[in-house]
Amino acid sequence: MGSPFVASALAVCGILMIDAWAQGPASFWFALVGCSFIANAFSCTRRMKVYKAWLKEWDSVGSFGMKEPKLKMRPSRVLTFTAAGLFIGILGYWPQAEGRPPLQHLLVWVWLGCGLFLIVRLIVGVGRLIIKRRDRIGRSDAAPVSWMLSGAMDAPSRMEATQRLPEYAARVLTPQRVTAGVVTERHI
Repeated sequence: MGSPFVASALAVCGILMIDAWAQGPASFWFALVGCSFIANAFSCTRRMKVYKAWLKEWDSVGSFGMKEPKLKMRPSRVLTFTAAGLFIGILGYWPQAEGRPPLQHLLVWVWLGCGLFLIVRLIVGVGRLIIKRRDRIGRSDAAPVSWMLSGAMDAPSRMEATQRLPEYAARVLTPQRVTAGVVTERHI
């Protein structure tokens, strides 16, 4: 639920539920459930950020001075899902916009823009899939060991590995002794 798409969908559902209550036909409980959807979306997003920070720290334990690979910048998935939501939502809202030509013209332009964006994203995605598949087929004639195993890595010393551990992992590896009722730490 902390992914951008699901959190955005929950927040939009919550806003629509509050809007339905504000228009009159829905009860107060409907708006209350909408508020809980919005709060849950923000809470899950915040917890996902904390988890990703922890995971990055955990994954960096074995990297010992190696640079992290640069991530390729791609258009945001949130933007794609927002465009898809607008594309479908405008079709559902269209009957309510009849009789208001300026709003209809705006909706037509937004709908066409979202449709064009989604078509371009589809073409780019299919192109990437074709290129990836072609590259995989081109490498299939190589010996299996050459593409299944990566190059050998230098292993760090025990002291280097212990120094690079996150604080919570270092505590687990540091045994404690009890001497005359006083807890003392013994370092590895």
